Amino acid sequence: EPSAAEVDAWATLPGGDQLLSQAGGRPLDDRAVDEYRRRTTMLPSVDVHGIRAGDPSLVATVIPTVAEATVSCRIPPGADADRLAQVMRDLMQAACPGGADLEVEGLGVAGSSRLDPSDPVIAAAMRGITEATGLPVTPLGIGGSIPVVAAMADRGTSVVLSGFGLPDDGLHAPDEHMRLENLDLGVRGAAGLLGALGDLR
Repeated sequence: EPSAAEVDAWATLPGGDQLLSQAGGRPLDDRAVDEYRRRTTMLPSVDVHGIRAGDPSLVATVIPTVAEATVSCRIPPGADADRLAQVMRDLMQAACPGGADLEVEGLGVAGSSRLDPSDPVIAAAMRGITEATGLPVTPLGIGGSIPVVAAMADRGTSVVLSGFGLPDDGLHAPDEHMRLENLDLGVRGAAGLLGALGDLR
């Protein structure tokens, strides 16, 4: 669960209704807007990244016989990634309709971690960025499911992830972009971050 400090910090950010609208999305239930940050950063999720079946350019009454999908699962910190991968396989096999075959190919399994904003390294990084840019830093709680981040956290290494993007930058989209003024801001922020980390020694 998020700390009280994280919840307070989230209140300073654009709301879930605004972010969903900007992305062209709609709330799936009555609590989706209020729980946007918690759901998108802390709760487990299953994502279908792509589906392929048949050829949509064919104008014919042909039913595809083969379909493919790429699926990923974000797991909570401390969960057994290998066991949950098997649970996912079992659930998909159980849901497969009679007369169909399902083949699951694992592309990789990784754990996850929680980035604690009270960690001295993260706190120093936030302070350094603020001092260098004059802008407040808000902990978002994202990035803990990146495999290398989880692997480093498992070894007791503090990990700092930062960014200077805006909601309409198209993060991970084909047209992802960044304003030039934010690039300059990022350079100054990175310098402040590194200086603050150097002061910890």
